Amino acid sequence: MRCRPIVPALAVLILSAACGLAAEPLPEFRRSAWFNEQVREAWLEGTVRVVMTAAGDFDPRRPTQLIIYATPNGNSIEQTLGSTQTETTDWHYDIQHVAAQVRRWRTVNIAQNVVLACLEPVGLSWPAWKKSQADGPAKIRRLVETLRSWLPGEPVVTLTGHSGGGSFLFGFIDATEALPDWADRILFLDANYSYDDASHHGDKLLTWLKADAHRHLTVIAYDDREITLEARKSSAPPAARSARPNGCGNGSQRMWS
Repeated sequence: MRCRPIVPALAVLILSAACGLAAEPLPEFRRSAWFNEQVREAWLEGTVRVVMTAAGDFDPRRPTQLIIYATPNGNSIEQTLGSTQTETTDWHYDIQHVAAQVRRWRTVNIAQNVVLACLEPVGLSWPAWKKSQADGPAKIRRLVETLRSWLPGEPVVTLTGHSGGGSFLFGFIDATEALPDWADRILFLDANYSYDDASHHGDKLLTWLKADAHRHLTVIAYDDREITLEARKSSAPPAARSARPNGCGNGSQRMWS
Protein backbone atom coordinates (compact mmCIF):
# COMPACT_ATOMS: atom_id res chain seq x y z
CA MET A 1 0.00 0.00 0.00
CA ARG A 2 1.44 3.32 -1.06
CA CYS A 3 1.11 6.39 1.14
CA ARG A 4 -0.61 9.32 -0.46
CA PRO A 5 1.52 12.49 -0.61
CA ILE A 6 0.77 15.21 1.92
CA VAL A 7 -1.42 17.84 0.38
CA PRO A 8 0.33 21.24 0.03
CA ALA A 9 -1.91 23.06 2.52
CA LEU A 10 -1.25 20.48 5.23
CA ALA A 11 2.47 20.58 4.47
CA VAL A 12 2.47 24.34 4.98
CA LEU A 13 0.75 23.98 8.34
CA ILE A 14 3.24 21.35 9.50
CA LEU A 15 6.23 23.41 8.36
CA SER A 16 4.83 26.54 9.99
CA ALA A 17 4.41 24.79 13.32
CA ALA A 18 7.86 23.20 13.10
CA CYS A 19 9.57 26.47 12.22
CA GLY A 20 7.69 28.56 14.78
CA LEU A 21 6.19 30.83 12.14
CA ALA A 22 3.60 33.32 13.32
CA ALA A 23 -0.10 32.61 13.10
CA GLU A 24 -2.63 35.07 11.75
CA PRO A 25 -2.64 38.39 13.64
CA LEU A 26 -5.25 39.08 16.28
CA PRO A 27 -8.30 41.06 15.10
CA GLU A 28 -7.42 44.69 14.25
CA PHE A 29 -3.67 43.96 14.66
CA ARG A 30 -1.06 44.23 11.89
CA ARG A 31 2.38 42.74 11.44
CA SER A 32 5.31 44.78 12.75
CA ALA A 33 7.89 45.67 10.13
CA TRP A 34 10.81 45.22 12.54
CA PHE A 35 10.12 42.35 14.93
CA ASN A 36 8.15 39.14 15.09
CA GLU A 37 5.31 41.08 16.66
CA GLN A 38 1.82 42.29 15.88
CA VAL A 39 0.69 45.83 16.62
CA ARG A 40 -2.58 47.68 17.16
CA GLU A 41 -2.86 51.47 17.46
CA ALA A 42 -5.85 53.61 18.38
CA TRP A 43 -7.11 56.80 20.00
CA LEU A 44 -9.39 56.03 22.95
CA GLU A 45 -11.66 58.33 24.97
CA GLY A 46 -10.82 60.99 22.38
CA THR A 47 -7.56 62.11 24.01
CA VAL A 48 -5.48 59.01 24.73
CA ARG A 49 -3.27 57.30 22.17
CA VAL A 50 -2.47 53.61 22.59
CA VAL A 51 0.02 51.26 20.96
CA MET A 52 -0.37 47.57 21.85
CA THR A 53 2.21 44.94 20.84
CA ALA A 54 1.88 41.18 21.08
CA ALA A 55 4.21 38.42 19.99
CA GLY A 56 3.78 37.19 16.44
CA ASP A 57 3.17 33.68 17.77
CA PHE A 58 0.45 34.72 20.24
CA ASP A 59 -1.29 31.51 21.29
CA PRO A 60 -4.90 31.94 22.51
CA ARG A 61 -4.63 28.60 24.31
CA ARG A 62 -2.13 30.09 26.77
CA PRO A 63 -2.99 32.51 29.59
CA THR A 64 -2.19 36.14 28.82
CA GLN A 65 -0.51 38.88 30.82
CA LEU A 66 -1.36 42.39 29.62
CA ILE A 67 1.17 45.01 30.77
CA ILE A 68 -0.28 48.52 30.66
CA TYR A 69 2.45 51.16 30.83
CA ALA A 70 1.55 54.83 31.36
CA THR A 71 4.11 57.18 29.80
CA PRO A 72 6.13 59.55 32.02
CA ASN A 73 5.67 63.32 31.82
CA GLY A 74 7.06 64.73 28.60
CA ASN A 75 7.49 61.41 26.80
CA SER A 76 5.71 60.06 23.74
CA ILE A 77 4.90 56.38 23.29
CA GLU A 78 7.81 55.96 20.88
CA GLN A 79 10.25 57.55 23.32
CA THR A 80 8.97 55.32 26.11
CA LEU A 81 9.31 52.18 23.99
CA GLY A 82 12.93 53.15 23.19
CA SER A 83 15.24 52.69 20.24
CA THR A 84 18.83 52.08 19.21
CA GLN A 85 20.94 55.09 20.15
CA THR A 86 22.94 57.29 17.80
CA GLU A 87 24.78 60.56 18.33
CA THR A 88 21.70 62.50 17.24
CA THR A 89 18.97 60.51 19.02
CA ASP A 90 16.84 62.51 21.46
CA TRP A 91 17.76 61.57 25.05
CA HIS A 92 14.12 60.70 25.81
CA TYR A 93 14.57 57.48 23.81
CA ASP A 94 17.13 56.23 26.33
CA ILE A 95 15.04 56.49 29.54
CA GLN A 96 12.66 53.53 29.48
CA HIS A 97 13.38 50.93 26.76
CA VAL A 98 10.08 49.30 27.71
CA ALA A 99 9.70 47.44 24.40
CA ALA A 100 13.09 45.71 24.73
CA GLN A 101 12.40 44.75 28.32
CA VAL A 102 9.04 43.22 27.46
CA ARG A 103 10.62 41.29 24.59
CA ARG A 104 13.12 39.91 27.07
CA TRP A 105 10.33 39.05 29.51
CA ARG A 106 8.60 37.06 26.76
CA THR A 107 11.67 34.86 26.38
CA VAL A 108 11.69 34.18 30.14
CA ASN A 109 7.95 33.87 30.76
CA ILE A 110 7.08 31.25 28.16
CA ALA A 111 4.01 30.07 30.09
CA GLN A 112 2.05 33.22 29.15
CA ASN A 113 1.40 35.45 26.20
CA VAL A 114 2.99 38.75 27.25
CA VAL A 115 1.33 41.79 25.68
CA LEU A 116 2.37 45.43 26.13
CA ALA A 117 0.06 48.43 25.85
CA CYS A 118 1.70 51.85 26.09
CA LEU A 119 -0.60 54.84 26.69
CA GLU A 120 0.08 58.51 25.97
CA PRO A 121 -2.31 61.38 26.84
CA VAL A 122 -2.76 64.55 24.85
CA GLY A 123 -0.28 67.04 26.31
CA LEU A 124 2.12 64.26 27.45
CA SER A 125 1.20 64.64 31.11
CA TRP A 126 -1.14 62.29 32.96
CA PRO A 127 -1.59 64.67 35.94
CA ALA A 128 -2.58 67.53 33.61
CA TRP A 129 -4.79 65.24 31.53
CA LYS A 130 -6.62 63.92 34.58
CA LYS A 131 -7.24 67.45 35.89
CA SER A 132 -8.72 68.42 32.51
CA GLN A 133 -11.22 65.55 32.56
CA ALA A 134 -14.49 65.81 34.47
CA ASP A 135 -14.47 62.03 34.97
CA GLY A 136 -10.77 61.16 34.65
CA PRO A 137 -10.75 58.05 36.90
CA ALA A 138 -13.83 56.58 35.19
CA LYS A 139 -12.19 57.13 31.79
CA ILE A 140 -9.01 55.43 32.98
CA ARG A 141 -11.00 52.42 34.16
CA ARG A 142 -12.74 52.26 30.76
CA LEU A 143 -9.40 52.53 28.98
CA VAL A 144 -8.05 49.53 30.87
CA GLU A 145 -11.18 47.49 30.29
CA THR A 146 -11.16 48.34 26.58
CA LEU A 147 -7.53 47.24 26.19
CA ARG A 148 -8.29 44.03 28.03
CA SER A 149 -11.17 43.36 25.63
CA TRP A 150 -8.81 43.49 22.64
CA LEU A 151 -7.35 40.15 23.71
CA PRO A 152 -8.98 36.70 23.80
CA GLY A 153 -9.69 34.92 27.04
CA GLU A 154 -9.44 36.57 30.44
CA PRO A 155 -6.02 38.27 30.56
CA VAL A 156 -4.53 39.35 33.86
CA VAL A 157 -3.42 42.97 33.91
CA THR A 158 -0.19 44.47 35.21
CA LEU A 159 -0.47 48.24 35.71
CA THR A 160 2.70 50.28 35.74
CA GLY A 161 4.21 53.64 34.84
CA HIS A 162 7.00 56.07 35.52
CA SER A 163 6.90 59.67 36.76
CA GLY A 164 3.54 61.26 35.91
CA GLY A 165 2.34 57.84 34.80
CA GLY A 166 1.57 57.27 38.46
CA SER A 167 -1.36 59.66 38.09
CA PHE A 168 -2.88 57.15 35.67
CA LEU A 169 -2.39 54.32 38.20
CA PHE A 170 -4.00 56.26 41.04
CA GLY A 171 -6.82 57.25 38.70
CA PHE A 172 -7.50 53.56 38.17
CA ILE A 173 -7.48 53.00 41.94
CA ASP A 174 -9.84 55.96 42.45
CA ALA A 175 -12.34 54.65 39.89
CA THR A 176 -13.83 51.94 42.13
CA GLU A 177 -14.14 50.94 45.76
CA ALA A 178 -12.28 47.66 45.15
CA LEU A 179 -9.55 46.75 42.69
CA PRO A 180 -10.55 43.99 40.24
CA ASP A 181 -9.49 40.38 40.64
CA TRP A 182 -7.89 40.39 37.19
CA ALA A 183 -5.24 42.94 38.26
CA ASP A 184 -2.21 40.84 39.24
CA ARG A 185 0.52 43.47 39.68
CA ILE A 186 0.78 47.21 40.26
CA LEU A 187 4.20 48.85 39.93
CA PHE A 188 5.16 52.46 40.63
CA LEU A 189 8.53 53.54 39.21
CA ASP A 190 9.23 56.83 40.95
CA ALA A 191 5.56 57.51 40.33
CA ASN A 192 3.93 57.63 43.76
CA TYR A 193 3.49 61.42 43.99
CA SER A 194 -0.32 61.23 43.87
CA TYR A 195 -0.65 58.84 46.81
CA ASP A 196 -3.27 60.07 49.28
CA ASP A 197 -4.42 58.42 52.51
CA ALA A 198 -7.59 60.52 52.43
CA SER A 199 -8.49 58.87 49.11
CA HIS A 200 -8.05 55.43 50.75
CA HIS A 201 -5.30 54.43 48.35
CA GLY A 202 -3.51 52.44 51.04
CA ASP A 203 -6.69 50.70 52.20
CA LYS A 204 -7.63 49.67 48.67
CA LEU A 205 -4.16 48.37 47.88
CA LEU A 206 -3.93 46.40 51.14
CA THR A 207 -7.36 44.83 50.62
CA TRP A 208 -6.39 43.85 47.07
CA LEU A 209 -3.03 42.41 48.17
CA LYS A 210 -4.42 40.39 51.07
CA ALA A 211 -7.10 38.77 48.89
CA ASP A 212 -4.56 36.76 46.86
CA ALA A 213 -0.98 35.79 47.68
CA HIS A 214 -0.08 35.89 43.97
CA ARG A 215 -0.65 39.64 43.71
CA HIS A 216 2.28 42.03 43.88
CA LEU A 217 2.72 45.72 44.67
CA THR A 218 6.09 47.25 43.80
CA VAL A 219 7.09 50.82 44.64
CA ILE A 220 10.52 52.11 43.58
CA ALA A 221 11.26 55.72 44.45
CA TYR A 222 14.49 57.67 44.58
CA ASP A 223 15.90 61.14 45.10
CA ASP A 224 17.74 62.12 41.92
CA ARG A 225 19.97 64.44 43.95
CA GLU A 226 21.54 61.29 45.40
CA ILE A 227 22.15 59.46 42.10
CA THR A 228 25.75 58.22 41.99
CA LEU A 229 27.71 57.50 38.83
CA GLU A 230 31.22 56.02 39.03
CA ALA A 231 31.31 56.67 42.81
CA ARG A 232 30.43 60.35 42.36
CA LYS A 233 27.14 62.07 43.07
CA SER A 234 25.50 64.02 40.29
CA SER A 235 26.90 67.53 40.25
CA ALA A 236 24.28 68.90 37.85
CA PRO A 237 22.67 72.08 39.18
CA PRO A 238 18.88 72.12 39.75
CA ALA A 239 18.30 73.99 36.48
CA ALA A 240 20.02 71.23 34.51
CA ARG A 241 18.09 68.53 36.35
CA SER A 242 14.80 70.27 35.65
CA ALA A 243 15.46 69.98 31.92
CA ARG A 244 14.64 66.33 32.37
CA PRO A 245 11.04 66.32 33.65
CA ASN A 246 10.50 64.73 37.06
CA GLY A 247 13.98 63.27 37.26
CA CYS A 248 13.51 61.25 34.06
CA GLY A 249 17.19 60.45 33.67
CA ASN A 250 19.43 57.44 33.26
CA GLY A 251 18.91 56.47 36.89
CA SER A 252 15.35 55.46 36.09
CA GLN A 253 16.55 53.46 33.09
CA ARG A 254 18.86 51.41 35.31
CA MET A 255 15.96 50.63 37.64
CA TRP A 256 14.28 48.83 34.75
CA SER A 257 17.31 47.23 33.14
